[in-house]
Amino acid sequence: MPVSKKIILMAICAALICALAVLPALAEPKGKKVLIKAVKEVGTILILQDGSEWRIDELSDQRLVYDWLPFQTVIVKKNGELVNMQRGDIVDGTLVVKPTVKVSEKSGAPKPVPVATAAPASPATIRAERQVTKDLQKATDRLEQVTRQLERVVNRLEDQEFKIKAMELRLNQLERMAGVENP
Repeated sequence: MPVSKKIILMAICAALICALAVLPALAEPKGKKVLIKAVKEVGTILILQDGSEWRIDELSDQRLVYDWLPFQTVIVKKNGELVNMQRGDIVDGTLVVKPTVKVSEKSGAPKPVPVATAAPASPATIRAERQVTKDLQKATDRLEQVTRQLERVVNRLEDQEFKIKAMELRLNQLERMAGVENP
């Protein structure tokens, strides 16, 4: 198999590993579901139906949020990550205004009830989170291994390229010495 096909195959494998690492986070996000009310200031401010406002600091995240639409569902995680369930975008936000109403878990629509604290996680949830963490670590380790292999392949290709250039220079020297002109 040619080296270029191997590199492409390894890149595809690395992309699949990354996708598998992210998939559990997208499949069952932990956090509260809230509908988007508005996106303001070219994606720098996100207002949710529960009354909360989020500031988006990263330019790349602002570009993603700018395309978010009202009434799309967002998962708000405790670490400030906001996950758009329709688009699959994950951005970091900073809470500027706290929620004023509790949000219904099923619909994401606001309920006019004061915010309550979450119940502690069940043992099954904790086991599942640990398993996801182990799977994520395995995928990360595999990704690092594939990355190292790709680096070795790239280094070998660079060495081969250098050798080819050296041979080409030597061939040009010999052609000049022999009096042969290059077309």
